[in-house]
Amino acid sequence: MGFDVLITHNHRPLLLEVNHHPSLSTDTPLDLVIKRSLLIDTLSIVSPQHVDKLGYFKSRWEQESQATHSAQATRLNKPKEQ
Repeated sequence: MGFDVLITHNHRPLLLEVNHHPSLSTDTPLDLVIKRSLLIDTLSIVSPQHVDKLGYFKSRWEQESQATHSAQATRLNKPKEQ
């Protein structure tokens, strides 16, 4: 389950919504940008200092991004079947 919580200026949590099956999959480029930023920000806030989780995820996203761009270039350069 996923819980969306807003923290007020006086540090009170307010429950906004509960997601039964939250997804971090990305279906669009905008979705990727939003969810990547969400994870980077979250990890930078909650990650222990002695573990470089942020660096790990950044390197993974860079690898995935390169693979995605490579696949898109291949698809764009592929001749159309007639």
